Amino acid sequence: EEAFYSTLNAKSQFYPTLNLTPSGTYATLLGTSVIDPAKWIVDLAAQLTVPIFARGQHIAGLKAAKAQQQQALNTFKYTLLSAASEASDAFVTMSKTKEIRGNLEKQVDNLQKAVSYNEALQTLSTTTYLEVLNAQTSLLSSQITLENNKLNMNQAAISLYQALGGGR
Repeated sequence: EEAFYSTLNAKSQFYPTLNLTPSGTYATLLGTSVIDPAKWIVDLAAQLTVPIFARGQHIAGLKAAKAQQQQALNTFKYTLLSAASEASDAFVTMSKTKEIRGNLEKQVDNLQKAVSYNEALQTLSTTTYLEVLNAQTSLLSSQITLENNKLNMNQAAISLYQALGGGR
């Protein structure tokens, strides 16, 4: 918005300026009142021709203001695209993590059954304690992976919340 108004201000520099005081006299750019009519006409002509002689300077100012306005627009577009990309990435991460979580929960359930089966077989003396320990190790590893998955899900939810503008 500031860049837009800077561009408008640069465009307005191409036009002459006249300042009339409340008493009806003409005021110069320095703020002094002119009472002598001949001097008033000379000063008025000078004020009207200033934009002509400073045209190159005004064109450069206008180009600079337009460049700043374009830069502000590009920054806005970049910010918007970055936010959309962050939100999309967080959403995809959440959905993939949720999908993996279902598989991990099934794996944990199956490994819990395997541990209980191995313990039952050990009481019948058809398996060794080492096989029970291996089943428990696999269960523990799977449970740790499931908890890491839950952590990733929570981090993805936080990232999505922040990408949508929350928490800042």
